[in-house]
Amino acid sequence: MKPTDAAYLAGFIDGEGSIYAQQHGNGAYTIVLRITNTEQDVLEWAARMLGGKVYAHPAGKAHWKSGYQLWVGQKPLARVLPDVLPYMKVKHRQAKLMLKLAALPTHTGGRGGPSTSTPTRERICLQIKALNRRGQR
Repeated sequence: MKPTDAAYLAGFIDGEGSIYAQQHGNGAYTIVLRITNTEQDVLEWAARMLGGKVYAHPAGKAHWKSGYQLWVGQKPLARVLPDVLPYMKVKHRQAKLMLKLAALPTHTGGRGGPSTSTPTRERICLQIKALNRRGQR
């Protein structure tokens, strides 16, 4: 990835993105990056750079623009985040924690089985949630 692309993505993630831990019914956690914007072209470009999929969200009112969301899962994010991380300012800590989590082994117990999420995985996910909490920290 070109340094200019990595820097642009870092600013885009810092300004418009959210890196968060999503807990599933079986107790397993997944890390997701979501970027929301009204400009579909820039999200399609980011999807090509990061991996992921862009979803359309129709405008809620006649005078609003339609919105779009890019969703990037943990595996593709873990492949490109090392290039983007040096340029991140706002969500730098969440990104570093996500990379720590991605380096850990995963086992969800299979279809419908209980998760064997380790205390380390759970602790990292809770740290990400705490960093994303609104209001005073």
